[in-house]
Amino acid sequence: MYKYTLCFIQRCDEILMLNRRSKPEMGVWNGVGGKLEKDERPELGIIREIAEETGIRLEREQVVLAGRITWVTPTMKSGMYVFLARVGDDLDYPTPRVTEEGILDWKPVAWILEPLNKGISHKIQHFLPPMLEGAVYDHIYDYDSGDNDIGYTRLPLGESAGGPVRAM
Repeated sequence: MYKYTLCFIQRCDEILMLNRRSKPEMGVWNGVGGKLEKDERPELGIIREIAEETGIRLEREQVVLAGRITWVTPTMKSGMYVFLARVGDDLDYPTPRVTEEGILDWKPVAWILEPLNKGISHKIQHFLPPMLEGAVYDHIYDYDSGDNDIGYTRLPLGESAGGPVRAM
């Protein structure tokens, strides 16, 4: 079981992004999420993290497992569960909004996926498009001992070496 969660909250053609104030990912735009508490299920942990980081209270059925991100180095394997939450255009959540975690802002999906956009967290432009289309994969990124990207594998969730994640 992985220790981290990440969620992309989508409202029409925008996603609520967080420009992090501190490490990791300081100064870049990312989804919201964080570390799971001891014995916490991923789908409950992400709902808690969304509420803590944004103040938005979502119901369990609004949050869907979209995949996993796995990173593998010669000395460790870790990763995160990634979720999508779709909210109605009637959600009144004005941005930009400064929080303890950083700056929250609705960003157009096209802006997030723009290849020349260097302000987005590492790999989002790679793994987010299939997630938005409903494909659920384990995106496995391999790194050498110098933290250089050396490989990528995409497996349907449940076929990866990490084992299946229960459908939610």
